[in-house]
Order: sequence, then C-alpha cells, then structure tokens
Amino acid sequence: MIPQASHEVVIEFAAILLGVVLCDSLLFDEHVHAVLKTCSRITYLTKLLHDQGLPSTELHCIFHALIVRKIRYAMPAWSGLIPLCPPFRTD
Repeated sequence: MIPQASHEVVIEFAAILLGVVLCDSLLFDEHVHAVLKTCSRITYLTKLLHDQGLPSTELHCIFHALIVRKIRYAMPAWSGLIPLCPPFRTD
C-alpha cells in the first residue's frame, strides 16, 4: 500500500533567509540570539586552539574571519532595531 500524504499545515514563527533569522514580529531578537550563540561556540573552539599552542597571530585571523564576519553580516538591516529587542541572557 502507498502511505497517504499528510495535509497538515505547520505554522512557523521564524525563518532563516540568507543567514538572517526573520521573525513574525519583525524584531531581530532571534537573529541576535543565534549570532551570539554561534560566536560563543566559535570562541570556545578558539580557546581550545589557544590551549593547543596556536600562535596569537593565527588566533587573531580566526577571530576576524569567523566572529567579526558573523556579527557584521547583514548588520545594516537589523542594527537599527536593536534598542527594540528585549534584553538577552548571557548563558
């Protein structure tokens, strides 16, 4: 037998378009949270590389290539709305 397709509609409240998280409220709090979470992970990996003896010049290059690029991507689109976002927890 052929399984029947589900016709269930799923409502999404956020979508990732070109790397930017867009919410139904048109605030960028989810995007900022996602960027901070990614940067936190990259910072941890950078610390591991430092602990393994990677020179600071290479760490600086990694920082700019990954973290600064991630923060600055699409910043002109969402940075003006940051004061409207609720405060974030730093876990």
